[in-house]
Amino acid sequence: MAAPELVQLFLTGILAYFLWGIYTMVFGTCIYILRRKTRQTNVLVHLVSTSLLFVLASVALAFSTVQICLQLGFISSGVQSEEAISKLIFREFVCSTGIEVAQLLSTVIAEMILVGGVGGAVESNCSHLSSPTDLSLLRPLEQPDSS
Repeated sequence: MAAPELVQLFLTGILAYFLWGIYTMVFGTCIYILRRKTRQTNVLVHLVSTSLLFVLASVALAFSTVQICLQLGFISSGVQSEEAISKLIFREFVCSTGIEVAQLLSTVIAEMILVGGVGGAVESNCSHLSSPTDLSLLRPLEQPDSS
């Protein structure tokens, strides 16, 4: 019964590192392209945010690796004492929390990039509007109460 679990853990780890390798190449390409764009004002913001996303992905992978190693140790050692099991549960909790925090921060940074890009596009496309209050035209219309 332990053999399928071991295979699943190994395949999970191998797939995670394979995807991280692809992400490393994409990250390198992004940094190369961003460094060549010296005339744009927001290049530094994109460089920093792209680097933060890569660091957070690496941190999440490190926590995932530790979690897989803990699970492999638990499976291979068989039955353990209650104290060892409680320590394993705590370490699993720390790893899971680390993964979730890294993923949440990555999502926040990615959304900030998207909002910054969309905000810049809205500002450049709306330069013909007469005043800043005219930007309210871009918001959805509020529905009147039907009461």
